[in-house]
Amino acid sequence: MKNKIFLPFFFLSFLLTAQNKSLNDVTDVQKENTLFSFVSLNGTIRNYFISTMNEGALEDFATNAFGGMVGIKTTPFKGFTAGLSGSFAFKTFYTDLNVPDTLTGMASKYEQELYNIGDRRNYKDLYRLETFYLQYQHATGNISLGKLEITDTPLLNRSDGRMNPFAFQGLWISQRLGDQRFNLAWIDHIAPRSTYKWYSFNDGIGLTNNGFQPDGTEADYRYTAQTKGIGILDYHSVYKRLAWRFNYWYLHNLLHIGMIDISYSGKHWTTGLQYSLQTADRYQEQVDYHSRYIQPDEHGQVLSYVIAYQPEHWKFSFAYTHAFDSGRYLFPRELGRDQFFTSISRSRLEGFGNMDVITLTGTHDLYVKGLDLTIQYTRLFGPETNNYTFNKYNLDAYYQINTRIHYEVEGILKGLKFDLLYVYKENIHDRNAAVIFNKSNFHQINLITNFVF
Repeated sequence: MKNKIFLPFFFLSFLLTAQNKSLNDVTDVQKENTLFSFVSLNGTIRNYFISTMNEGALEDFATNAFGGMVGIKTTPFKGFTAGLSGSFAFKTFYTDLNVPDTLTGMASKYEQELYNIGDRRNYKDLYRLETFYLQYQHATGNISLGKLEITDTPLLNRSDGRMNPFAFQGLWISQRLGDQRFNLAWIDHIAPRSTYKWYSFNDGIGLTNNGFQPDGTEADYRYTAQTKGIGILDYHSVYKRLAWRFNYWYLHNLLHIGMIDISYSGKHWTTGLQYSLQTADRYQEQVDYHSRYIQPDEHGQVLSYVIAYQPEHWKFSFAYTHAFDSGRYLFPRELGRDQFFTSISRSRLEGFGNMDVITLTGTHDLYVKGLDLTIQYTRLFGPETNNYTFNKYNLDAYYQINTRIHYEVEGILKGLKFDLLYVYKENIHDRNAAVIFNKSNFHQINLITNFVF
């Protein structure tokens, strides 16, 4: 008999009060001012409750994690700045996340991702060095080296929807020229989200689900690509109400990806268009079929469009994405999550070809400062199970509804933020237990409390 999880609202609040302390000794005041003029402290304290209720007799899971990130940053000295930060997490309560579901033999996915997917039984010794870098700032840009704070790109990004984000090590160069901005980067080590270890690219790519090859055999590409890193070009330009962005990613020995993003903003209307094309690196021809990250004849293409209307206190948008039948659109899930106009929490496009997505979004400011409600509906058309030519992870077409309430506290507790996210996701055709478990046909509650300082 499986245990059903009822959802009492579990909530952990953080109340921080600040008191001004009188210092009688002028020398102590000077020492304190000197210390805090040299470095600044920043960070986030985070509590995350999540519960997934699967369909029918499938196992349910719930857990609550507490943790955060704390960092320091020096003030500039002759243009140089150094930064250091680390994250930590531990469980406060949970159901047994490793108990296998009786029908599928699989255990928790989303709940386990609050901890360490590399060590599923470790829930307390979770510490990670997030950033450790040196930056040189000049009049029109900067150069950073080490474990970095990066500028998010539409594919490689921090995507901090768990207890810790994706993290990156390498060289990052930013340059501004009037209304134009360039980012150039080479990243050679990664710390994927939901892990507490740094990896070389060859060790890290393929750490999570490798999916299937187009012929239906299981893919196994970890360690086989001999990849050393990813090179990035990120270019932004703005002219009046028109903005455009070009991105190019070169995954060494794996693939090349280009993307262009054009948007126009009016008084109440916004519209945008994204187009991306990818091709395999020639090195993939030397790799055995089942060990390839991408097949040489795959050319993933995606076209995404959005139109949004934003009157006072409201925002409505309609987004449409088409993945062409020239191949599956691929990008390592250890590097971030795709950010096409139709992408929402618990739904991504990566791994699909020959399919369509629509997403409808409505947001309303609830007449309380800092409080808003967002409802999203997304529908995937085209994916069929067991058609691996365009379906890397063997997913069915589905629809999904996300409801999010977000509140940011003002006043003395400024920095305190609450998010309540409810997700309902259901397959259109295939309801086989092995296809839906940890993927679809579930209700999910996420309650996240952050205090940012």
